[in-house]
Amino acid sequence: MPKEAKQEKMKPEFKYQKLEDGTLFRFESVGDSFEGKFLSVGDSTKYPKMKIYEFEDSTGEAVRILGSAVLDRLMSRIKIGQQVKIVFSDEKGTTKGNPMKLFDVYVATA
Repeated sequence: MPKEAKQEKMKPEFKYQKLEDGTLFRFESVGDSFEGKFLSVGDSTKYPKMKIYEFEDSTGEAVRILGSAVLDRLMSRIKIGQQVKIVFSDEKGTTKGNPMKLFDVYVATA
């Protein structure tokens, strides 16, 4: 009986894209704002004791924002997948001399 030729299994061909860390968005001036879809939160490896928030902006790009005491408190109420707007609303003096940035966080309702 002749041996049947083993049929070679077809492996699907995948295209790969390198994942980048994403752009780090910085709030520099009062009034600066950012809008995007909240993707995740984690601990920053570069800045100890700080959280880092990851978003997807309107172009589909990954954007990261460093947390702060104020931002962490506000973001703790946001669920993954929600569309948010973060506004750098004011600065408040501190006893350490560095001003604390104050934020307003808005959640899309529709």
